[in-house]
Amino acid sequence: MYYRFLKDQTSKLVRGTAFQNIGPFIGAFKNGKDIDSKIVDFYINTSEASQNKDVCYHASFNFPAFVYVFGEDEWPRFQSLYHKLTKINDMRIKKTLACSIHELAKILGPKYTEQDLLPCMERFLKDKAIEIKTAALKNMHIFLQVVS
Repeated sequence: MYYRFLKDQTSKLVRGTAFQNIGPFIGAFKNGKDIDSKIVDFYINTSEASQNKDVCYHASFNFPAFVYVFGEDEWPRFQSLYHKLTKINDMRIKKTLACSIHELAKILGPKYTEQDLLPCMERFLKDKAIEIKTAALKNMHIFLQVVS
């Protein structure tokens, strides 16, 4: 049913609202196996293909829900999208990702945190905008507990 909302050709508002709220929908599941793979593929493909900053902002806001539900084992499926989002030069997107990076680290464990998240954290800390640095620093103690 949710997939139909994402693909609704009659209303841009329905499609947009469904995409904006995909995180809470995904987060309601405790197991990624219960989620229609078309929904996840739509989220990943739409987000990776888009240059629209609003789409990418909603993708970044909802990203932790996917990692929470699918876990460390499915990280390679989402890895490319995360790296794309962290490199977009948009304050809202970077701040959203900087605010949630510690949660991803807790889920992904030391291997993926050191391999994938640590370079992103370094970029956030070197960012020109104080809001990005502050967002990254706010929960740095949690992030560092994961790094070996």
